[in-house]
Amino acid sequence: SMRLTGTLPTSNHIIAHMVRDSEEEEDTWLRRGFNFVMKYLDTVASFLVFLNALVMLLEFEMSGRETGQNLGRSDGAYYSDERGIFRSLGITFDSLFAIELLLRIVASGWLFLQDVANMFDSVLVFAGLAEHFLLLIIPDDPLSSQLMRA
Repeated sequence: SMRLTGTLPTSNHIIAHMVRDSEEEEDTWLRRGFNFVMKYLDTVASFLVFLNALVMLLEFEMSGRETGQNLGRSDGAYYSDERGIFRSLGITFDSLFAIELLLRIVASGWLFLQDVANMFDSVLVFAGLAEHFLLLIIPDDPLSSQLMRA
């Protein structure tokens, strides 16, 4: 069993503990699959965060080009042409982050609430999902979209 020695365990400690415990338990294909996913979850999540940052950077660039176009300074692709692509990518990334969050909750149970980083991640995931929901009910307006991101 895991011992608490004055510090709260992080999700990585919990995952390592689960992998060790699973070796002692009955080895089912479901447990092996779950342990495999949890073992590489941080790496995959970090890669997704990196990709998401690149997509957001590109979206910001295209938004700047649209502003330039509106001011009469056109020099390339126009943002409104790609708006649907960026919205779809945003929904995809936020959905993947929600799945990651659920996996962490399943893996760590109530200990999930004791890690401040998990709470921060939860707020970000819920804010992203709320943004997509609000964009469904609010008219398609670039200003509304930018205000929600701020």
